[in-house]
Formats: sequence, C-alpha cells, structure tokens
Amino acid sequence: MITVFKSFLLTSCLVIRTQPLDASLLRNSWSSFLHRSILADVSLTSLKVIQANNSRAIEALSDRIQNINTSNPEAVQLIMGDFNKCDFSYPNFVQYIDKCTRRNAILDKCFGNVKTQFKVKLCSPLGNSDHNTMYLLPLYRQRVKQKKPIKTTYHEWSDEVTETLRGCFESTDWGVFQDDDTNNRVTAVSEYINFCVESIVPTKTRWVFPNSKPWLSKDLKVLMKQKHVAYHNKDYETARTRQREIKREIKRCKYQYGKKLERKFQCNDSRAAWKVMSTITGHKLKKSDTAHATMDFINELNQFYCRFDEIDFNEEQLSLRAILFDKCNDLNRVILSVDEVHTLFSRVNVHKASGPDRISNKVIKLCSAQLAPIFTEIFQDTIDTGEIPVIWKTSAITPVPKSRTVITLNDYRPVALTSTVMKCLEKLILRTLLNESGVTIDPMQFAYRANRSVDDAVLLFLHKIFNTWKLQILLLGLHFL
Repeated sequence: MITVFKSFLLTSCLVIRTQPLDASLLRNSWSSFLHRSILADVSLTSLKVIQANNSRAIEALSDRIQNINTSNPEAVQLIMGDFNKCDFSYPNFVQYIDKCTRRNAILDKCFGNVKTQFKVKLCSPLGNSDHNTMYLLPLYRQRVKQKKPIKTTYHEWSDEVTETLRGCFESTDWGVFQDDDTNNRVTAVSEYINFCVESIVPTKTRWVFPNSKPWLSKDLKVLMKQKHVAYHNKDYETARTRQREIKREIKRCKYQYGKKLERKFQCNDSRAAWKVMSTITGHKLKKSDTAHATMDFINELNQFYCRFDEIDFNEEQLSLRAILFDKCNDLNRVILSVDEVHTLFSRVNVHKASGPDRISNKVIKLCSAQLAPIFTEIFQDTIDTGEIPVIWKTSAITPVPKSRTVITLNDYRPVALTSTVMKCLEKLILRTLLNESGVTIDPMQFAYRANRSVDDAVLLFLHKIFNTWKLQILLLGLHFL
C-alpha cells in the first residue's frame, strides 16, 4: 500500500477536507520508477488545508502520518506541497527537493520515508506559472546496467570429441618425451596434453549478464532471438507468435527449475542443498577483493604466507634422503601399476579446478586409460629418485577474506590450487604408507584418519561415561539390597 499526501498549508484557520483521487493519475505520473505490482494497489489521498494555522496544520498532518504508519508500517509515503509558510519535519522523512522552485527559494517540497532514492531535475514552468517544474528521477539503476557482462569461454564436449581425443593420445609415441630431467619431461607432457585439448575440443564464448536468470534455457534463448529478428524485419505477426511461445516456455522452465531444486533438497547431498538455499535467498559468497591489488600488496601477502619458510632445511633433507636410500632395497621398494593409476584417474572429480599445469580434471577422467601409462612411468621415476617436479609442487594461491571487513593480512584465508596429477600421486603413496603403518596407529586416534572426526571422539567419551554411571548405579542398588 502506497499512501501519498498532498498538502496545502495556507493562512490562518484550520478546515480539513479529505477526498479520494483516481489512482490513474499516480500511475501516469510515477510509472517511470514504480513497479507494476506496486501500482496495482495505490491509495492517493489529497489533504487540502484552507485558511490554515501553521501549527495546527502540521499537527493534523502528523496525526494523519501516524495513523498510516500504524496501519501500514512498511508503506512508502510521499508528502508533496507548497510549504512556503511553515517548516515541516517528521522522523525518518527526507526532503528530496534541493533546487529552487520559485526564484531563489525552495517553496514546493517533497518529503518521503525512503532515503536517497531520488534526484531532482529542474524543468521549465508550466504555462504562466511562476513555479518551476521539478522532475524526480530514481537513483535506482537496472541490474543489467550496474555491472558489465562477463565474457566466459568453455569447452564443448561431446562423445565424438572425446573419442577423437582418446585416439590422439593412443597414437602418441610417449617415448619422444623421454628425458633424464624429470622437470623437463613433466613440463613437456603437460604442454602436449593441453595442446591436444585446445586443438581438438571446440570452444565457445558466452556472455553472462548480471540479470541472467538461473532457469534460462537454451530453447528460450532461441525463441527470444527469433522474436528479435522478427521485430527487426517488421514481421509483427511472427513476433506475436514467438511472444506467446516465450510465455509458455518461461512457465515450463520455471516449473522444471523448481522441481530440480526440490530434488536437490530430497537427495542426501548437503553441498547441493546449501547451493539451493543460496540461490533462493540470493546469498552471495564472499569473493576476494584482490582483483585490482598492487604489486606491493602481493609481495606482502607472499611474505606473510611464507613466514614459516625462513629456515632452510636443505641439509636436513639431504641427510634424511641419504639415510632412506641406504635402507631402501628391492623388497621394500614402492612399485606402481598402470591399473592403480587408471583407477585413480577415473575417479577424479570433474567439477574441481585445475592446478598450475592447466590439465583439466575432465581430460584426466575421460582419457584415464590413455594417460595412465605415461604418468605411471613418471610417478615411478619420481618415487625412485625422490625428486618431485617443480610444477607439481607449485600452487596458485587465492586470498579469500574471512569476514566482510579486512583489517590485517591474517584476515585472508589462502586457498591453494595444486596439480590434480600430484594429488593422485599423493593418494598412491598414502595408500602404501597406511599399509605399512596401519598396525602402529593408535586405535583411539581420530584426527587425520578417514571416516573419523571429533564427533566420534565425543560420542565415544560420552558412551564410556554413561556405562560407568550405569555400573555405579547397579552397584549402589546391590549394596542397598
């Protein structure tokens, strides 16, 4: 409910006459910035004060505003009129007119309970009037104009493209990349894989606009484009037909999107459920505000994150490596198989981001059988020599704010993106280490173990306390008996 007061404060005695006005006047005057759903239910009230006493007129106007606030506390209220004989002020109301309405004075004023939503444009007087016309322009900008559209490029995968890429890797002579230096070999293999992907997999470019709807489908975009072409060719009959089809398609897309959200809630997937809640509530995740960071700020972050690496442990590492190599023999040597690497590659999550080597997780999963042999050799050389390639140890760190207000460098959480291939190697080595050290691990250890957490430790502790109390109560009952 919107209530608009138009007040005329004139001379000496108080006579109030309230009359309802046609809402079409408000629609014609304010439709440029009021939403259609708001204009559907409008009450326009004219408060005309003839020969008014200023103080009594202000009291009457304040009482009227208070009544409206009591009945509709969240209503938007606008008070417009000629205030040349008095000063009006009311809590939570703002005066929008900041330009002279008659000569060098501000006589016609507009008050509202919505702060900083309009700006005033001075126009010429109407007819023989000596008052200037004021045009209130909304400060609100459309969402599509608030931000620039984002240009994204993505790979368009298909069964035919996948088979072509697999055939390319199967026909590759991986012996060409043989090199004594593991760093050079890994770099060459990574660049070759990326080159094959860029050459075979087609890419498409799309623009993401700020006002894009999540339920917008490909068929709906095609219909909208056809309607635009029909209007451009002045084929209005086809344009009206496409408009009717667009309405039906919008209803269908919204219905399907709603069912999709319901299915995510019903399935046992907390990540999908939280994503749905963020979409429904409009919650936006915290993003890093370091997009326009200076080089000094980046150097400070690097020094802050590397403050624990000031001590050089190269000598200790060399001595430890020499001891391990002396104790190493063919019996306890770690030997990897192609099947193990293939199985691990086929379980890679394709929704995770790639690391500095730029090898996509989808490429690793789809072409796991073709890439497993070459990476098995590289993994085995890495384990035998004890030297990890530099590109696998490199991580791209993105500082993400922990809270909305960032004061110190400690308020940034470093999110590191490492190579997916290195993660697979770590899992293979971890499996071997657990097989060797599984007997020596304390069964009461809950940290850094799979399928165990702090909750399990708390539940076990409470279970022991309950059993102890139950035993004490039983002994106490026997004692009384």
